[in-house]
Amino acid sequence: MHEINSATRDDGPGGPSVVARVVTAIAHAEGVEPDRLDTCLADYVDADALEGLYARSRAETADLTVRFAVEGYEVVVGGPDEIRVSETDEAPVAGERSWQP
Repeated sequence: MHEINSATRDDGPGGPSVVARVVTAIAHAEGVEPDRLDTCLADYVDADALEGLYARSRAETADLTVRFAVEGYEVVVGGPDEIRVSETDEAPVAGERSWQP
């Protein structure tokens, strides 16, 4: 399993949305820029619902984790600042990479 940890910083209310951060993390896993990603996130998860879940205060979402699959990856969103993308194939992969915007 290959894992990319996206431990994003808190950019405040005007920072990138959870959905934008998920797209960026998936693009990073694919080795492309987010605007070059061939995957449409809306085909796999309701982006408005995902955004709405994490629009609440941190205290309200502290125990909330959302998991979903996207084209060979498992995406785990533990909050706007904690997004992990792991390859779901069992092929051996050297090392583990971390990503921070």
